Amino acid sequence: MQNINFTNPNELIDFVINKASCEEKKQIVLHKFNKLFDKGDFSFTNSQETREMLKDMYDSVEKINGWEQLKNIDLDLKNLSDFKDFESQIRTNLKLDDDHSNGSYRYTLRNTIFIAKYGWYGRIATWNI
Repeated sequence: MQNINFTNPNELIDFVINKASCEEKKQIVLHKFNKLFDKGDFSFTNSQETREMLKDMYDSVEKINGWEQLKNIDLDLKNLSDFKDFESQIRTNLKLDDDHSNGSYRYTLRNTIFIAKYGWYGRIATWNI
């Protein structure tokens, strides 16, 4: 296993996105937080509102079994218009949709796409970088 003590945040992100196994991502999370988090447990975030919105989006994607389709959406959301029907399914299942600004919706969607593309522990390992 590679040394997981990164001093440069960009090196950590590159490692998590391009090289790390699931086990290595778990080790980074353990090193960073001294614990692992169950899927859907966003208690590693500092903001209650952020936790609630991320959990709501996560649960919506779970409900429609949308993880594989989510992987096809770019992190910058440039191709989001290609997935209008899929995005509508996500929004329909959000309990907090009316609480979102456009910015908070895009923020939670990008984080959920990151989970789909790089895994649960990949998202936590790179949190706040």
